[in-house]
Amino acid sequence: MLCPYCSSPRHTLCAAGFNVDVQLSTFDAGANAAESLCGLAAASAQTHLLGNQTTNTNAHTDESVLVVLPVFTNTGLGAFGRNICQAFLPQCYRSEPVATLHVDGGDFIAHPGQVQFVQLPVPNARRVNVLLVGMGTNIETFRKNICGLIGTAIDSAVSGQYAQLVVALSDLTGAQLPGQQIAATVRCRLSTAIVEDKVDKVLRQLTLVANSDQVDGICHGIDIQGPLCSNCTHPRAASVRLSTD
Repeated sequence: MLCPYCSSPRHTLCAAGFNVDVQLSTFDAGANAAESLCGLAAASAQTHLLGNQTTNTNAHTDESVLVVLPVFTNTGLGAFGRNICQAFLPQCYRSEPVATLHVDGGDFIAHPGQVQFVQLPVPNARRVNVLLVGMGTNIETFRKNICGLIGTAIDSAVSGQYAQLVVALSDLTGAQLPGQQIAATVRCRLSTAIVEDKVDKVLRQLTLVANSDQVDGICHGIDIQGPLCSNCTHPRAASVRLSTD
């Protein structure tokens, strides 16, 4: 299969029995993220970044979506996250001192490992919700933090029985990591979770939301095969178990 962005034939995972579709959705700061999210919840565009199009008969047939938004203490929500929250949660959205949400009686500070689940009132969608994940400051974010973010995202989607997981890589633009390392980490964690935890029995689609200038680095990162660490400690930003309601 050729990647629709870089025409690489190598964007396939080596995990046996791999049947989670992984797609790349580009986002620009001026775009309407709310419309994009509604489109993802209804029927995702078939722009596969890696993996195959084999139907996972073990997966749930619903269109439930969990959107994971990284948040930094010094810069708050990224452009995609701000767009989503302004559209669906205007009563909770705060722009000062940094863009964040006021939930459960307080502001989400985004300390490392802090998580917050937020239900979204998305029209015509069965279940579309957000998980905010604190990343600390963008200057202290390194590969282990990104690995923890992806690990928590996958675990949360599976525990909440979400068929689709959307991760806003576009909102990591302030992090001191190139797109290649971020994408390689995503590939490593997903393939490990499929082989070791059989997450593909629940999760059937992973969508990576990226800025257009991240695409080249992400495509190169996806091509890096095999585990990135000799001994994986399965880091997570936090342990969270979501309800299936």
